[in-house]
Amino acid sequence: MKMKLVMLVVCMTLVISTTIAYAESEDVDIDVHTCGKIRIFNNPYGSEVRFLQFEKSVTNNIYKGELIVTNLSELGYETIDLEVILAEMELLLGEIQAADINSSEVVYLFVELKQDAINLSKEFRETLHGLVDAETIAALQEMIKNNVCEKAQGLQSWIQNKIRLYNGQQLKEIFGILGKADSQDPQKYQNGALSLVQVKQNLALGASLLTDEEKFNFLVELQSGNIRSQIRSRVNIQNVTNNYSHNKCNRLQNRLNNSENIENEALRLQLQQRLRFRINQTDSGQSGNGDGSGQGNGDSGNGSGSGSGSSGEGEPGNGNGTGNGNHNKPGGGGQG
Repeated sequence: MKMKLVMLVVCMTLVISTTIAYAESEDVDIDVHTCGKIRIFNNPYGSEVRFLQFEKSVTNNIYKGELIVTNLSELGYETIDLEVILAEMELLLGEIQAADINSSEVVYLFVELKQDAINLSKEFRETLHGLVDAETIAALQEMIKNNVCEKAQGLQSWIQNKIRLYNGQQLKEIFGILGKADSQDPQKYQNGALSLVQVKQNLALGASLLTDEEKFNFLVELQSGNIRSQIRSRVNIQNVTNNYSHNKCNRLQNRLNNSENIENEALRLQLQQRLRFRINQTDSGQSGNGDGSGQGNGDSGNGSGSGSGSSGEGEPGNGNGTGNGNHNKPGGGGQG
């Protein structure tokens, strides 16, 4: 009997771990396939978490990119090409911050913007490597390694709060499937009275009291939700692929319009030339700056390869919880 309980707890932990979207670690940056990242877009809290993590990552990358540019300028290098890339990242950041997380198409926007961030980070890194030698790259890596972006760090507590709200909704649904819809554990978790590990243990203990048939049905329902989530993710990816070139052209045009606000004339003119060229390429069906949608293996860091990539944790589950979170938070941000 004791062995059966142990096996059930192990099984429950594995299934629930794939259903709950996040572990509560201090570093919430992720580097997983895009298809996995969008599974939590089943309610506004999940959408907001992803966009906040994305914003934190891009903010950090811009900050480190600016450190690199400043350092190289002091050494006498011509850095205009790097500055232009960072200027477009700033425009991308504005798009991330302005995202309507309640939109029915927010998942498509996330995938498209993330692909843009990957391409821009890759271009920055390749441009840097073409500008300086390996010794200088190593020195830059050491220089930026311990620098902390306060704007990015300022988003951390906001992200953790949204993670708890999202996970709390997922837990409430799981307890409902277990037949314990009145359980206070999800609320205690959201309030910080219980850890995620403790709640999982309570779930496993509750499941151990079910009959064999009830246990089977419970686990099947959890796994079915995960499968449905994976299917939705793949459908969303396919929809992005079908419309990527058209949407990219619109995004580039918007950046061109917004670039008028850049005060540095030389930088503004070079960025506008770059954007017009890529708009023409996209219109004519060519690839442009790393054109193409896809699942990506994570965001490349700026410059010397540092930078945190898009943020996130774990695989999402089957929750259909609701939330009214908007992508608004204190302080500024950057790009991820």
